[in-house]
Amino acid sequence: MVRFLGSAILLICMILSGCASIKVASDYEQALRAFQKQLYADAETHLQSALRQKPRNERSLSLQGWVFFKMGMMEESEKVFKLAYQINPENISTVEGLAWIDYAKGQNQDAKNRFRKMIKYALAHFNNPYWADYPIADREYIQSVHSNANYGLGLIAKRMGQWDLARKYLEEAINRPSASIDLEEMRSLLVEILFELREFKQALTHYQILKSGRENSSFFLNRYAWCLYQTGNIEEAKPFFLKSRALIASEAERYRGTSTVQNVTGKLIAKRIAETYYGLALIYAKEKNMEEGRKELSFALSLSPFFHSPEEITKVFKPFPE
Repeated sequence: MVRFLGSAILLICMILSGCASIKVASDYEQALRAFQKQLYADAETHLQSALRQKPRNERSLSLQGWVFFKMGMMEESEKVFKLAYQINPENISTVEGLAWIDYAKGQNQDAKNRFRKMIKYALAHFNNPYWADYPIADREYIQSVHSNANYGLGLIAKRMGQWDLARKYLEEAINRPSASIDLEEMRSLLVEILFELREFKQALTHYQILKSGRENSSFFLNRYAWCLYQTGNIEEAKPFFLKSRALIASEAERYRGTSTVQNVTGKLIAKRIAETYYGLALIYAKEKNMEEGRKELSFALSLSPFFHSPEEITKVFKPFPE
């Protein structure tokens, strides 16, 4: 009888354990669906249920870390990610979470090490002879891991002023698009890097892709127009500079004549506004319309004496000492 009772209790425990595992899996799946829909409060509710039953379930902990991360709760996110990492240091979702935490804290080397671990993981799969046979969802996830890691390394390289390296990583990130980081966001950063590298022809290609929906961004119009100017499309550049000038006219008046008293933020804003007027000054000078050229140059200087291409100003205006 005792032997039978013991067997019965063991059987009941096994059934209950199985039911608990099913419930945890169900809560996790519901949390994951809510997370993918950006319903973070709902995701957290399901995860709390899952973690009450299995507090050291590393998949649930990792997802909880991402929920906290998306909600801006960085300290809580780091704490949960670290616990998940202790349980399973090979969970790439956890590794990525900690990588972004490290990046946000300015811990560049730690972040780089984690991003490189993600790339190593992805490359191992890419080089698998059966890669083409992977389910589509698995391939998309692994490609996203590769893309996200390169994007993160690109951001770090940019932060450190390593423009060529940043370009390399960002081009890699775009070559295998991510399912979780917007491609336009990556392209916007890449075009900024290309502009800094003075790779105007390559930057122009990306600006043309990004142009739709940005017709009312004066900064975008300035940079797009400048790339057109530098690639010899001066007539095409002029209307974009003119549109930018119309958009910023009232703001430009507020900064006019204040270059000697601006704080750091004010100097940066004024410098960006002045780009439009410097661009138009150059175009009018090229058209031999020196009256308008001098007018635009004078206004630009009253906003900011700094321009990203001072040598172009010197070259174009040198034949006109007046």
